[in-house]
Amino acid sequence: MKNSLNLKWIVSTVLLGILVVSMLGCQEDEPTSVKIGLLSPETGPIAQFAPGFSDAANVAIDELNTTHVDDFTFELIIADTGCDETKAGTSAQTLVDSGVRAIAGAACSGATQGAIAVAAPAGV
Repeated sequence: MKNSLNLKWIVSTVLLGILVVSMLGCQEDEPTSVKIGLLSPETGPIAQFAPGFSDAANVAIDELNTTHVDDFTFELIIADTGCDETKAGTSAQTLVDSGVRAIAGAACSGATQGAIAVAAPAGV
């Protein structure tokens, strides 16, 4: 089950990266910095899965940076949800304030609801 979750996160993060790249369009000569947020359950009831989520997201970021070396530089910013709606909302706000273009996660439905309440109005 853990491998299945990791694979889903890798695929989701790569697809998210592709979406971000396609949204940005043509760029200038200097690589454009793109921050992507990851809402991960670093604490809480499924914290044991957080390292796998982070590893998968970092693999995706590395792949994006390798593939788009001339036009983009991707950076991953991880924030803890604790699988908690309130904590996830606060973490989503931190990511938005950090300038992320997209957010992957959260792993828990309640945390996702808290994050969406912040991220959607911010256009992330």
